[in-house]
Amino acid sequence: MKRLALPLLLFVVVGKPYAEQTTSTDRRFAQDLRRWVDDDVKWIICREEKTVFNRLTDDAERKEFIYQFWYRRDPKPETPTSEAKEEHYRRMDFADGHFRENELRGSLTERGRIWIMYGPPQSREVNPRSRERRSSSEVWHYDRIPDVGEDLDLEFVERDNDGEYRLNMAPEKRDVVFTLWECGKTMDDGFPPCEGDIVGSVSVGDRTGP
Repeated sequence: MKRLALPLLLFVVVGKPYAEQTTSTDRRFAQDLRRWVDDDVKWIICREEKTVFNRLTDDAERKEFIYQFWYRRDPKPETPTSEAKEEHYRRMDFADGHFRENELRGSLTERGRIWIMYGPPQSREVNPRSRERRSSSEVWHYDRIPDVGEDLDLEFVERDNDGEYRLNMAPEKRDVVFTLWECGKTMDDGFPPCEGDIVGSVSVGDRTGP
């Protein structure tokens, strides 16, 4: 896979100009490009990239940065669209449509964050609150999460019955799961792949496969 070298301040344009590469996903959430890092890529942009972006002074530079951001993550740079970008926005759409918690947009919740970072789990067990179960919960099974581990069960629990689900895990393990990838990582290095069903499998009360 072709990669662009850092430092990120060096914007090398490859292929069509950014203006000709725009798609329906551009600015879907960030109406103000200055908020793009928080509204669109909050969970996948690395610290160094965010630092550089926040130093940019106008929208022309921000647009060029966004183009290069997706180009670096594109598994097929020879195609007219970025598969990584399209997959990212599909995940955001799914999270917003399924994981909204009170007034918080679904893609900003902990479930939405995991969905966006790692994609749909291999299975998803939904356990509603009942007489026998005091709190609602979900268990997501991942066969593998790069840099985290294999055969993982991530449990989200609505502890206070307030509609807000939290990842039920020791703080040090939460830090590992929520850690952003290092700058320069690509799908070849463990960046979550684009392939697969965006919905995944959902079961109620028991574990099923895809």
